[in-house]
Amino acid sequence: MLMALKDLIQSTDRLEDTLEAVLKGRTNLVIVGGKKTVKIEKELVKKLDNPIKILLYLAGKLAWELIDEIQYLVKPGEIEKELFIPGGSVRPILMNFKNERLVEFNKKERGYKITALGILELENLLKKYEKK
Repeated sequence: MLMALKDLIQSTDRLEDTLEAVLKGRTNLVIVGGKKTVKIEKELVKKLDNPIKILLYLAGKLAWELIDEIQYLVKPGEIEKELFIPGGSVRPILMNFKNERLVEFNKKERGYKITALGILELENLLKKYEKK
């Protein structure tokens, strides 16, 4: 029985592989005016639901964090601007994600970051979306 429990452990390497898989072909990590950001492929921006776009954007920011070894917390206004989603939509989605533990909120910095659970959920949501 103990061996089966060990199978449930997700290593950091596995999460990085999953992160790379969900981002590859869907996003680009870019530097614009010295600012490191995430660009979602135009066709996906049109097709994906707002919650998936937000998780994808946050996953891209996590990739920058792993590359630079600097914490990137995302504020709702940044998501609104980058993804062209009205603020009245972004904040409730982020609150739902926080309640579901898909994102963490840093009170001091007032920013959000995707969690390991959020990466796995994004992977599942993208698989469901691509089956349609």
